[in-house]
Amino acid sequence: MTIIVDEPERHLHRSISAGLVEAVIAARPDCAFVVLTHDLDLAATLAARGDVYSLSGCTWKESAVFSWDLREVPRGESLPEVTRRALLGGRREVMFIEGDAASIDLSLYRLLFPEWTCSPVGGCEAVIKSVTGIRASEGFHWVHAVGLVDGDGRSPEERDSLYRRGVLSLPVNEIESLYYLPAVVQSVARAQADLLGESSEALASRGKAAFLKALGEAGTLERLARKMARDEVNRKLADHIPGAIGDENIEISIPSPYPKVLSNLQEMLARRDYEGMVKTVSIRDSAARVLTARAMEFASIVMYERAARARIAEDDDLRAVVRATLGTLPV
Repeated sequence: MTIIVDEPERHLHRSISAGLVEAVIAARPDCAFVVLTHDLDLAATLAARGDVYSLSGCTWKESAVFSWDLREVPRGESLPEVTRRALLGGRREVMFIEGDAASIDLSLYRLLFPEWTCSPVGGCEAVIKSVTGIRASEGFHWVHAVGLVDGDGRSPEERDSLYRRGVLSLPVNEIESLYYLPAVVQSVARAQADLLGESSEALASRGKAAFLKALGEAGTLERLARKMARDEVNRKLADHIPGAIGDENIEISIPSPYPKVLSNLQEMLARRDYEGMVKTVSIRDSAARVLTARAMEFASIVMYERAARARIAEDDDLRAVVRATLGTLPV
C-alpha cells in the first residue's frame, strides 16, 4: 500500500511534524510513503531512509500542467540553492561590523546599507571570525554574511585576503574618515550655509584648511605614522611566528614601515592632498575632527557628524557616492 502525506507542516507544528512523520513511516514498514513537503528540515530527516526529489517547476499547456521539472537529489547532498531560495525566499543578509549598538559604525552603516541587517560584534577579529564561521556552514542555515572592518592602513594584499574571506576592508583608515570625505563636507557645508547665510564654498574651504592645519601641527604626523607603523607590524607578526618552536630564544625580524609611512604622509600634506589625508591617517587620534567642526560653525564633533548623517540620509546621490567609495561588497 502506498500512503501519500501532503504537506504535514500545514497541519502540524514544525517542531513535531518531522519526528511524527518519521515515526509513522517506521511503524509501517509494509507501506510505501510519498511525502510532499516544503519543510526543508523534514526533507533532510526523511532523506536518511528514502529518496528525495526536488520539484522546481512545471510547464503549462493551455490550462493544464504539461510536464514537471523533477530531479533526484543524490544522497548526501543538500537541496539545490534555487529550490531552497524558492521555498525560503532570499537568504537573510547580515553584515557584521565593528563597534557596539551605540557606536557610529552602526548608525552610519544602517544608512548606507538599509537592505542589510547590520550586527556590531566588537573588534576586527570578531568580525572576521563571525563571517568566516557562517560562510563555512552555509548549508546549515539561511544566512548570507559579509563583514566590514576599518582599513587600518592595510596593504592591497591584506585587503584582498580579507575580501576572499567575505570581509571588506574600508578604503579609509577608519569609519570616522567617511564623515570627512570631500563630497560629505561639501554637502554639509551647503546645508549649514543655508542656515547661516554664508557661502557654502567658503565654509567647506575653511573646514578642509582646518583639517590639514591640525595634521600639520608639530609632532602630529610623526605620532600618527608611529601608530600606523605599529598596527602594520602587529598584523605581520603572526605571519612570522615559526612553525616549530624548540629553541631557547625566538628571533623575529621585520623591517620597520615607519620611515615609508611618515614620508608618504609628509608628501601628501606638502601638496595639500585633503582627500588623501582623510583616507590615510587615523583622524580619531588627532584634532582634525574637532577643528573641522568648529571651522564649519558646529559646536562639536557630535553635531557635525550628526549633520553629516542627516545629509547622507536625505541625499540619494551623496549616499551613492559614499557607498561607492567603500567598494563592492564580497559575494
